[in-house]
Amino acid sequence: MYGITSEDFFNGNFLSYRIDPSDETLIHYNKEIMLTYAEENNFKIVPSDEMSYCLNNHAHRSDDFEKLDKDKYNILFSGCSATFGEGIPDQFRWSRILYNDIDIKNKGPYQCLSFLGGGADKIVGNIIKYCYKFGNPNAIFILFNDFTRHVEYLEEDNSFRSKIHLDFSERQATIDKGVNPYNLFIQTQNYIKILEMYCSINNIKLIYSCADSNTAVALSNIELHNFKEIDFYQLIRSSKDLPDYPEHSTIEKKYHKYIISARDKKHDGILNNFLYKTFFLKHFKEINNDSV
Repeated sequence: MYGITSEDFFNGNFLSYRIDPSDETLIHYNKEIMLTYAEENNFKIVPSDEMSYCLNNHAHRSDDFEKLDKDKYNILFSGCSATFGEGIPDQFRWSRILYNDIDIKNKGPYQCLSFLGGGADKIVGNIIKYCYKFGNPNAIFILFNDFTRHVEYLEEDNSFRSKIHLDFSERQATIDKGVNPYNLFIQTQNYIKILEMYCSINNIKLIYSCADSNTAVALSNIELHNFKEIDFYQLIRSSKDLPDYPEHSTIEKKYHKYIISARDKKHDGILNNFLYKTFFLKHFKEINNDSV
């Protein structure tokens, strides 16, 4: 249940999770981890009465994936659970509010390709698979997370799974024993550089950042062309006067509990999603010469 088989993977399917859609426990899937699936299934999962995750024809929290209309301006969002919007309503996800705020005529459908626990290998690999299957978008926005994430092969059941080499048992996160952090970071930067080259060759505007501060500092010190580091303190100072800044007075009461953190108390709440949106929109306007 928790992996995609090697046959599916090498046939080019999206690397995500697989389930049995008839499993009745998924009707109200309210466990700590809400899985996101991206195979050729068409079903809806409602985790709880309080909040639903409406999934598309490839089981992503997005409009349907179809061949892109080249006469429209197409935008693709990607990342891990922070982009999936785990634990918050759809209208507060940074990718959704950014899509709504980008004022471009003839905008294509909302396209979000995000994976729980996704590292650079999984995110970049699936973006390229998406482009091959549906066409190249005009712009791609990505929010990466820590560099310790990667996809590993499980020989015992011939499947793949996402692995995060961070141990949260102590007060601060530490990398698993026996794991070389330098190798993991080199792998992360190589996948990112591959995506930069792909986007450059295909004239795709690429804007990406990283939610993990340690990884962001490391990425800012290497030769990358599209990486933007987030300064949360500056973002808050410059955003507090915006009319849609998320405060108790501007958000319905039933959503107040999600302003700081998501339902699981681990993922980003409405405020950080708003800040991500503000950050990406600023840089998108810069590369478009304030034309949007």
